[in-house]
Amino acid sequence: MRPVLILQHEPAQGPGYLLQCLRAHDVPVHLLRPDLGDTLPRTAGAFSGLVLLGSDHGVNDGTPWIRAEQALLIDALRHSRPILGHCFGAQQLARAMGAGVARNPRPDIGWRELWITPAARADCSAARIACSASTGTTTASRSRRARHGRCSARTV
Repeated sequence: MRPVLILQHEPAQGPGYLLQCLRAHDVPVHLLRPDLGDTLPRTAGAFSGLVLLGSDHGVNDGTPWIRAEQALLIDALRHSRPILGHCFGAQQLARAMGAGVARNPRPDIGWRELWITPAARADCSAARIACSASTGTTTASRSRRARHGRCSARTV
C-alpha cells in the first residue's frame, strides 16, 4: 500500500488522533513539514491520499511552500487521490479546486459536528475513513456508533 502523505504546518497542529488511527489500521504514513523547508513531491502518484493540516498562515500569503502545496493538490485532484483538509488544509483544497478564499471577518476556531452526505456514505473509502476517525459523543452519535461501529457522524 502506498503511504498517506500528511502535510503539517505548525508544531502544535499535528495529526494527533488521525495518525494513531492510520497506524492502528497499518496504513503507512509520510509526514512532511513544508513550512520548515521539507521538499514537497511534485506529483501525488506515490501516495494513496493526502492530508493537509492547519496553519497560522493563510492560503493567500503566497509563500513558496504554499504555492508548491497547491500545485501538489492540483496533481492529486487530477489523479483522483483522496484529500482531507483541516482548516488551512481545507482552504488549500478549495483554492486548488478554483474557489476563492478570503479572510473570515472573525476567527472560527474549534470543533464542529460533521455531516456525511449520502454520496459520501456510499463511497466506501470516504465512509470508512470518516467512521473510523470520528469521535463525537452526542446521543445521536452514540446510537449511530452502536449500529455502525465507531461512526459518530450523522447522515444528512
